[in-house]
Amino acid sequence: MISDEFHFPAPDIALRYCRITGTGWHDLCGPSKSAAIAHRRHELMYLLRQMTSLSQADIGRLMGGRDQSTVQAAVQGIADRIVSEQEFADRLREIAMMIRRVVHAPVRAVATADVMHTAALGVLRDMSLSDADARQAALMLLARQSNEVRHGL
Repeated sequence: MISDEFHFPAPDIALRYCRITGTGWHDLCGPSKSAAIAHRRHELMYLLRQMTSLSQADIGRLMGGRDQSTVQAAVQGIADRIVSEQEFADRLREIAMMIRRVVHAPVRAVATADVMHTAALGVLRDMSLSDADARQAALMLLARQSNEVRHGL
């Protein structure tokens, strides 16, 4: 387990993970079922669950509108691998440490906007939300992004 006594902003974690692993954010949130992308997607879901206060449903929405059960299966699969594969566990811990070291460094506004835009699209695609709820959630994400850009966060 890679939990913290405090939590980090999900967009920062996602961006750092993408940079560390060389994986594109749109690939992780897209429909690709390739083993390499799915594996990275599952790792990020696990890290988001451990390093943020987001629910599994929230992580699913952030990750392109995926179902809560998909996130739950991914998190459990990664947790099982951590227990059974020491080399994998060490690699994931190292990624988490790298994220922690740089997560407080300024994130480029364009990259943050990209994550927030993708998250807003995921919310809008979430069929479990009413149209009004989806619009409200997307607007909240985009307003947060606008605030962060305006204040240089």
